[in-house]
Amino acid sequence: MPVGGFWAWVAYLLAGTGLALPIVIAMIGGGVGILVLKDKIVQFIVNRGYKCPECGKVDWEA
Repeated sequence: MPVGGFWAWVAYLLAGTGLALPIVIAMIGGGVGILVLKDKIVQFIVNRGYKCPECGKVDWEA
């Protein structure tokens, strides 16, 4: 199923623009990057200092 979706994307959506394959590669690479770096991304967001809407504390746990 994913292979068919990939080929449908490349063949029909954005057909003729020459940008279909680079966009698909960027989307796949971005998704993999988010999965690989998810802990660092969560820590970055947690360390921004946002307050809890319920208790007002700044010390978050992921």
